[in-house]
Parts: sequence; C-alpha cells; structure tokens
Amino acid sequence: MADIHAAGAILYMIDKGVPKYLILRSSHHGEWGPPKGHADAGETELETAMREIFEETGFRRSTFIPGFREVLTY
Repeated sequence: MADIHAAGAILYMIDKGVPKYLILRSSHHGEWGPPKGHADAGETELETAMREIFEETGFRRSTFIPGFREVLTY
C-alpha cells in the first residue's frame, strides 16, 4: 500500500488574552477537526497546509510556528 501524505494546521487567535481555536465539521464524515487534507503532487507540507486552510476557511494568511510539527502514522 502506498503512503498517503496529508497536512493541516491548528488555527488559533488570542482574544483579550484568551486563546480561541478554530475547528471545522466535515460535511462528508461529520467529524470535527482542524483544516487538513491530502497533498497534491509536488506540494510541500507547508504548501499543502496553506492550500487546505484557504480551501476550507478562506483565510489567505497564516503564521506558522517554526518547529511545531507532529507526524501521525496509521
């Protein structure tokens, strides 16, 4: 079985000193989670995450924390 690569990001903002997180509900599965999805051919993880954020939220700008990364294998 071939590996499937995907990426996403945890989106948050600080509002009056309180962190607020964005979670989305999948229209396909009904599950809740951050914006994420499969990588297109030739995309880096960051490019995939940025594209998925835009496709699922319309946000065009995001700041990523260097080194903040988790890898899931299943």
